[in-house]
Amino acid sequence: MDGSELYNFRSNCEELGICCHKNVNRILEFMVKYPEVGEHLQEYVKNCLNMEKMCTYLCDCCCNCDYITIHMLNEYDVKCKLMLDICTKLIKQLSKKDSVYIRCDILSKLCRKKQSKKSKKK
Repeated sequence: MDGSELYNFRSNCEELGICCHKNVNRILEFMVKYPEVGEHLQEYVKNCLNMEKMCTYLCDCCCNCDYITIHMLNEYDVKCKLMLDICTKLIKQLSKKDSVYIRCDILSKLCRKKQSKKSKKK
């Protein structure tokens, strides 16, 4: 993969990490407001925290190492799949307004932009 694809990956990953970071307090607020979906919200907040840290690491690899290993891309794909699964569950259980507030739609869109499982190099 050439440099421009690595830059696109980094840009998407940065946006995903920032969105996850900003989302945590909103999800915690909803855990009190909607205890009936608390288990899914708990999973969602854990996924956001994990994804935020993973994206920080992957963006550092893009800048400092100029590549991302296939193993890290596989892990990124797994985390994105988990995020998509929990967002789908929450969209079904919450109102449209509430699912938008906790950014299920935005995170789903960002996770769908994930790259192929090739090793990324500039």
